[in-house]
Amino acid sequence: MTSLSERGDDATPARNGVVLGDDGLLDPEAGALTRRVDETGAVAVSMGASAVVVNEVKPGREPLPPVISRMPNTAFGIPMGLAGHAIMWKTLRDAQFVNQKSPHETMVILNIAAWYLSVSVAAFLLACYMYKVLTSFALAKAEYLNETRCHFFNAPNLVYMMLLIGLPEHLETSGYTAKPQSLMSTVGWFFLAILGQSCNIRAEWGIGLPQMCFGAGFMLYIDITIFIFGKLHENKGMKGSAAMFLLIAPPSVGVVSLDMLNDGASDFSTVGEMLLGWVLVLLLLLCRLGPILWRQPSVLGEYWAYVFPISAAATATIRYASALNSKSTEVLALIMIIMAIVSFLLVLVRMTFHIYRCVRKQGQYGDPLFQKDKYRTGRSLSCFQEQLL
Repeated sequence: MTSLSERGDDATPARNGVVLGDDGLLDPEAGALTRRVDETGAVAVSMGASAVVVNEVKPGREPLPPVISRMPNTAFGIPMGLAGHAIMWKTLRDAQFVNQKSPHETMVILNIAAWYLSVSVAAFLLACYMYKVLTSFALAKAEYLNETRCHFFNAPNLVYMMLLIGLPEHLETSGYTAKPQSLMSTVGWFFLAILGQSCNIRAEWGIGLPQMCFGAGFMLYIDITIFIFGKLHENKGMKGSAAMFLLIAPPSVGVVSLDMLNDGASDFSTVGEMLLGWVLVLLLLLCRLGPILWRQPSVLGEYWAYVFPISAAATATIRYASALNSKSTEVLALIMIIMAIVSFLLVLVRMTFHIYRCVRKQGQYGDPLFQKDKYRTGRSLSCFQEQLL
């Protein structure tokens, strides 16, 4: 890595004190700002404890290998977003206020389409990632050791549980017990609470595992949220990023789980209403910061972090509207459904546009953790064992 002060020919011009990258503006006040250019032409901009890496195909620069052969684990955000929409349409299908006004066949079709698409994409990504593990184990190991990317290894488990929750009607069974995988993920605890309540585990096993999972997820979420907001002033580059929208997902799923835990009551859970209020306020705050979609994605699946949390919030408002059955809650649910659909379409169009640029050799999917010397180095079992040790 060579600093820009030593390589003036590669420096990006500055205007009015603002450093301009190839794909947009960078805030000059975003923490301790440093820039480096490596031999492949990738511009690394460090903001405090995080780094944003911009990768573009430039004349004379060596392009990265196909993204299919070096699939990042962030790509599992795509089937998570699709599964989130499958849950949303399934919840809307069963909502009382919808069945009274319109046929639910459309909701059934959308639920089935989103569910099967999520299964297909997840299976494809899993196959690609297994290929990466077998041929480039060092890259997968680097993801596991990275303090940010290691959390994405929970994504396949989350997708699995979300697919169980959003299961289409023609695939559902009458079983009352299940053994979902457990995982150390905040939103995963709430998913486990929903699955446990759906399977009636407390009555079948004689222990309130769903309630315990909700309590664990709730305390972990509070701890993580305080830490994130406490460090936000040190990392202003996070404002408006897709990663911040992940804060909406755990409380949104928590609202649904609270409603299911309160299933015997005639009204919506009061604690659930409080939590839903936090979800709505947090969503307004994040929208006020301004989502970033025009910037070239730094890694595959980056912008899909917008999709799942908003669809989860929409699902929570649908449950709320179905319980209270009032005009106000129905309008709120409709607004959230529109937001979920718009976010999904915007991210899909943005991804399609970037894929089009990649096909025309005008761009590529980068990966901040990709290193050429670690690509396709694990071709044998012995090499795999050596890298593991």
